[in-house]
Amino acid sequence: MTPEQLRTVGELRHLAVTGEARARRVSLHIGLRELARVIGVSPSALSRWENRINLPRGDHALRWANALGVLSTTEAGASPVYQPGESAGNDEAAGYQPAASVEQAHEPTQ
Repeated sequence: MTPEQLRTVGELRHLAVTGEARARRVSLHIGLRELARVIGVSPSALSRWENRINLPRGDHALRWANALGVLSTTEAGASPVYQPGESAGNDEAAGYQPAASVEQAHEPTQ
């Protein structure tokens, strides 16, 4: 795996942990079974990734990232998500907030 691919996998895992990967799939109107078929995994495997039970690895992670249009931050021209020496294991300590649920994201505002 190249360094760019590794960064893309890291970016995708971040989206999975925050719930943004599922929200992106839903916003693109892509069904879970449909996306699982494209990635080459079972729908239950994709569901476990989206529900933060497991994280994807290797080629499956790259296929998922590609299907969702995920670019590593360096490919997109930004700085890396995690700086060297920064703890990537604790999202709250790194300043990340949990993503809103898909239902909350689609509720009309008044």
